[in-house]
Amino acid sequence: MDVRPNEIAENQPTKDRRTTLLLLDNDKQTLAQLRDTAQNLIDNAALPFVIRCFTDPGAMEAAAQAANGYCICIIDILMDDDTPGGIALARRLRAKNLDLDIVFATSSRDYAIEGYEVYAAGYLLKPVAEADFARVLRHLLDVRRVPDETLELVSGRMKIAIPLSTILYVDVYGKNCFVHTHERVITTTMRLKEICSLLPKDRFLQCHRSCVVNLAHVRAALNDHLEMDNGDRVPIRMRESLAIRARCAEFLWSGMNREGV
Repeated sequence: MDVRPNEIAENQPTKDRRTTLLLLDNDKQTLAQLRDTAQNLIDNAALPFVIRCFTDPGAMEAAAQAANGYCICIIDILMDDDTPGGIALARRLRAKNLDLDIVFATSSRDYAIEGYEVYAAGYLLKPVAEADFARVLRHLLDVRRVPDETLELVSGRMKIAIPLSTILYVDVYGKNCFVHTHERVITTTMRLKEICSLLPKDRFLQCHRSCVVNLAHVRAALNDHLEMDNGDRVPIRMRESLAIRARCAEFLWSGMNREGV
């Protein structure tokens, strides 16, 4: 099939209610291969996607802003001048508060940490394997369908259920544990060890003896602390700093275990 990416992007706007799959790569041949892979998935697995292809970041940005509903953006990180233009595009998309998920397709792992800033849902290594592509797309669709799991605890004398996706981190002060979300902080007398036993280990990491974090809300992993997406700083065990930062990067790259985020 002769694929002309810019013509697809500019001349075929869609009002389809299905999920829009936006593909961006500065190399037309790579983009055509990515589009063919996506089309095979749609045809063989009946996935509810409409494909639009772009070689220009500005064109994709405009299409995402004009999209009729939820869309998934597969973005090439490096542009023609080998600068991380895909990261810059992702930042602009996030600033618009659009209903979308971002997945980076790249041959380099050098920009994994920057992905935290734009809440990347995952990474696809080039050349993109169809099985990996399918796993990412199915995961994102499943997240939209599956109700969020909750952490049930006692605060005061009341039992409450906190959606796991809303938990930023849990820390200890004195005899109490504090569950931090964007909206509030919940106090409980439950021990951190007990709370950790109730949290899925693929999404939560005890980075310090007094703190456990939701990896999906880590914005930056530094030598002596983790920066959360609300700006809070969480300490880490210094002797395990490298391993903790590696775990954060691994979670970001996999993008497969972030249910409800």
